[in-house]
Amino acid sequence: MTVEINFIAQEKKNRLIPVTAVILLILLFISIGLLYCKRTYLENQVEDMQEQWNANNVELSDQTANQKRLRDRNELEERVKTVETALFSTTDLLEEIGDLLPESGYLSSFQFDQMEGVELVMEVDSLSEAAAFSDALTNQPYIQNVAIDTIYSNETANGKIYQSSYRLQVDGQVFKEVMGDEN
Repeated sequence: MTVEINFIAQEKKNRLIPVTAVILLILLFISIGLLYCKRTYLENQVEDMQEQWNANNVELSDQTANQKRLRDRNELEERVKTVETALFSTTDLLEEIGDLLPESGYLSSFQFDQMEGVELVMEVDSLSEAAAFSDALTNQPYIQNVAIDTIYSNETANGKIYQSSYRLQVDGQVFKEVMGDEN
């Protein structure tokens, strides 16, 4: 057997390229992993923000509903106070208006609505009595906006009768004060 000794210098293999490629691949995988982690983190933040936004919307709608209920309640309280201060006896009002009628006059219709006011129909023997009644209504401190709707005459067996219809508003507070002064 012979031993062979080779003294010829062998070329060294260039390992720089494969080592560099492996390092670059490792860096690529690390970068992909970091980007994936960052993406997952950002997606979680977006989901958290969406949940917070939804919760804020629910709270905002609750607050808006509460504010609307509070406004409605305050408005209702104001209306109740207005109605309570404006309430008065319609019987007293009818008696007061009846006292303003001329001797030969009478009311054939009397309608009262708190919001709409009073509608009444009066019958008298002459136009001057109708005018006097209209003037008497206008001079009352608790009566506002007197309007004559119609005046027409009817022939009856006893003679001519004039019917006049009126619309007027009553200031409840002033009427209560006037009625308080008389009692």
